[in-house]
Amino acid sequence: MIYNSLKVLVKLTTYAYFKRIKIDGIGNIPQKGPYIFVANHPSAFMDPVVIAGAIKPALYFIAAGEYVGKGLKGWIFKKMLHMIPVYRPDTRPGETFKNNEMFEHCYTHLNKQGALLIFPEGVSVTDRILKPLKTGVIRIARGAELKNLGSQPIPIVPIGLNYSNPHEFRSDLLMKIGEPYFINKVFKREDITEKEKVVQATNELEKLMQDTLIHTVNDEVDAMWKKLDLTFLRDLKQEQDIKFYDQLKEFELKQFFVSAIQYFRDHNLSKYNEASAKLESYLLNLDRAGLNDKNIAEFNREMNYKKILSFALGLPFFLLGAIFNFIPYNTVIFLSRKIKMNTTFKGSIALAIGLFTFLGWYIALTIIIGYLYFSWFAIICPILFYATGIYSLMYLAAIRHSASRNNLRKLFSKNSASVKNLLFERKELIELLKASKEEFEQANTNQLL
Repeated sequence: MIYNSLKVLVKLTTYAYFKRIKIDGIGNIPQKGPYIFVANHPSAFMDPVVIAGAIKPALYFIAAGEYVGKGLKGWIFKKMLHMIPVYRPDTRPGETFKNNEMFEHCYTHLNKQGALLIFPEGVSVTDRILKPLKTGVIRIARGAELKNLGSQPIPIVPIGLNYSNPHEFRSDLLMKIGEPYFINKVFKREDITEKEKVVQATNELEKLMQDTLIHTVNDEVDAMWKKLDLTFLRDLKQEQDIKFYDQLKEFELKQFFVSAIQYFRDHNLSKYNEASAKLESYLLNLDRAGLNDKNIAEFNREMNYKKILSFALGLPFFLLGAIFNFIPYNTVIFLSRKIKMNTTFKGSIALAIGLFTFLGWYIALTIIIGYLYFSWFAIICPILFYATGIYSLMYLAAIRHSASRNNLRKLFSKNSASVKNLLFERKELIELLKASKEEFEQANTNQLL
């Protein structure tokens, strides 16, 4: 009951926290359990929260024992929030013997058609590089199948959490669910040992997880990918007519960037270095001018009066949302800044604070309105507060973007040469990147022939 109630609240909070959310591959989840879900782990507590809110099966979570705790806290986490503690040798070396109990708990739960969520990297770090997987997932699946001889093999379902920035409010999330993986093919082999089978199955699962992610391989590729994401992505989206809401096609473009970067590093290092230097110079000049690539790419000297009219028409709804949500919104900002935390936990803590702050505020405001005015009107109040609050955030983002465009027009009137230089620099850069794209596509075509 508590889990299901929190699931609904988490879903609403998640859709408020992120600007865009896309869940792709729901059809890859089998209709019936047991299941093991595996995911990358870039944002601590946020990761299990967004997955639990997105998929139908009720999840049990393999969680670090130091977070689960003991006593009342441990009871709540285990019984109400479905956490199964695991004790890692680097953090709880004296308690690793308890992991036998963890494995048995997992076997029992799976053989009751239950669902587990495991983060097999074993650590949460915010980057796009999938770390080598631990073997625990395969060992749990193998042990559960051996405990229940004759049962159907257990599907291991990979989930890729692709955040634009999990710690930034109103950022993006694409959750990509891959096809289930089954270990039985590997474990039928008779030419390798049981330990080698576990390693091979883990490596195969790791490759499937990489396919659900923007996996940038190493820090150098990741840095180059970020530069392309800030610049060239916009032009390719326009060229291919990819709409704002089409996160899946955008994901495919970003994966294309990774492949192209690796190709040029291996086959045309001079062009790679030239593009990298031009990107670095352009982005540095933008930063010095207090601008971003979108300002330059969409530069227009004329005012857009249709947008001004839309701002005027939307102002009443913005004010309504701002009034209803001003106190909880600023409370969350204040508390998030006051709490000292590791960067990995930043988004998770903000999400949790927001969930309970807004929930408490909406309940209190609804009771007051119901008591003072009409009880029937109070019923729709939480929906009204939530909807106008989301609209207010969208309105503010549009206003800020419009203001930055206006600042660029002012800069042009005062110092047209600097803006023209940026426009020229961008044009040269995009021409180089388009030529590189064509070279990469031709190389792929030749490889297929």
